[in-house]
Amino acid sequence: MAVASYHGISPVADPNLIEIGYGDWESLYIDQIPSLGWAEEYSKFRDDPVNHRPPNGETIDEILKRVRISLDSVRTIHSEESICMVGHSGSIRAILTLALAGTHNTWARLKLKNAALSEITFDHNSAKLSVERVNDFSFLN
Repeated sequence: MAVASYHGISPVADPNLIEIGYGDWESLYIDQIPSLGWAEEYSKFRDDPVNHRPPNGETIDEILKRVRISLDSVRTIHSEESICMVGHSGSIRAILTLALAGTHNTWARLKLKNAALSEITFDHNSAKLSVERVNDFSFLN
C-alpha cells in the first residue's frame, strides 16, 4: 500500500501471487504440524519439498504454473512500465525460479528473508527475464 499510495495508484490483488497452498497445514505454526500427527509428512516435505507436499496442499509445479500466468499477464499489459509486485515467499521464489529458467529444485533452494526486495528485469528484445537482486535490505537504511 505504501508504494502505491506514494505513486497515487491503487494496488491490484492477483490471486496467482498468494503463498503456496499448505493444505491441511494452513494457519498452523510450524511446531504444531508434527504434534498434530503429521511428523513424518512434515519431515519429508521439509527435507524434500520437490517430491513431497503438505496433505491436500499445492505442489511446486502448481505454484510455478499459476505464477507464470500472472507474470506473463504483467509482461503483456505493462510491457513498457516499471511495476512493483508484492507477494509471499513461495510466489516470489516462483518468479525468481522462472526468471532463472530454473527447475523445481531451484524453487526449493531459494531462501528469502522477510521484507527483502528482489528485482527482475524483462528484456523486450530477447523476451528474457534477468534477476538483478535478491534479499536486498538496503532500502531500510
